[in-house]
Amino acid sequence: MTTAALVALMAPLGCEREPAAPSSVASARSVDESVRAVEQYLAQGRMREARVISARLVEVEPGNATVREVHARVLLSEALVDHPEGRARDAALGEAAEAYLVALSLDRENAALHHAAGVALDQSGRSTESLELYNRACLLDPTQAQYELYAAMALRRLMRLDEARARLDRAAMLSPDEPLVAILRSDVALASDRPSEALEEAQRARRLAPGELAARIAESRALRALGRHAECAEMLLALPRASRTNEAIASELAEALLVIERPKAAALAWEEALSVDSRRWRSAVGAGHAWISAGDLIRAETFLRHAQGVAPGEPPVEALEERLRAALESGASPVPSGHPSPRDSAQAKEASQRAPGSPRGSE
Repeated sequence: MTTAALVALMAPLGCEREPAAPSSVASARSVDESVRAVEQYLAQGRMREARVISARLVEVEPGNATVREVHARVLLSEALVDHPEGRARDAALGEAAEAYLVALSLDRENAALHHAAGVALDQSGRSTESLELYNRACLLDPTQAQYELYAAMALRRLMRLDEARARLDRAAMLSPDEPLVAILRSDVALASDRPSEALEEAQRARRLAPGELAARIAESRALRALGRHAECAEMLLALPRASRTNEAIASELAEALLVIERPKAAALAWEEALSVDSRRWRSAVGAGHAWISAGDLIRAETFLRHAQGVAPGEPPVEALEERLRAALESGASPVPSGHPSPRDSAQAKEASQRAPGSPRGSE
């Protein structure tokens, strides 16, 4: 869940002076100065330094809610930035969630902290608990549309769709032109098997925020639910490459391309997403499945090996391995009919020497 609201939540407060060095926390003039140093390091993406200072602050001031909150924020940032999807990220998110709960126990009347803790629990898959925190944030500060939005998201994940709609209505009253309201209304409508309504809301979100990728994703899901796969693919292919490398966009595009029987293009869509971050093992899995559908088992195996190297033992990776094994055991040719084997093709040899995910053009 990467949204503008989450980015705003994690943004540092800012600091005009240079941060203290990690080794100088104990001699800093105040805890506040060290907290600002952590926030400055977070702003610079220097997670290691932020972690060292915040951990030391917790040792020095274990009962300080601000110290506990900034340490939790560091842990959450680390989990989202430094860990690929999978068990490592889940463990890191769980640690961040527990750190937020400790901070919350020290400041129980802070609406923003309730919301932040809810986000952390949401990220770690604890939707029921996060909903309780979002509800409390709404009670403590009923003027914030963001709190209502996140409560609606939690309700949607719990499939409490009528309640989610009511919270979205409340959010719309507080912030009438917020595109996330329309995006979430689209998602709730789709979950309620109302794809036409979902498309209308997604298109409204696009009008409110033409550059918002989440609106494109909502629209593509609605189009696919209506069976308009070619239109969905055409819309997403028209996006600039920087947008197509978004993993959620790549997923929507690949799904649409597979339905209209363009598996090679689907594989390349996944590869494009993988090319910007080799840790995206789900993109490698998607590319592997698409290459199997295209009949190129050798390329599929390349992406299977990549996924296994990043996320060994993950169920989607094992499912890809099983599908590839079944295809090979069925006697299928390892490459599409009429195409040379990569082992005999200079072009394919060059491709195999590149890191998996390097784009090779389009179909």
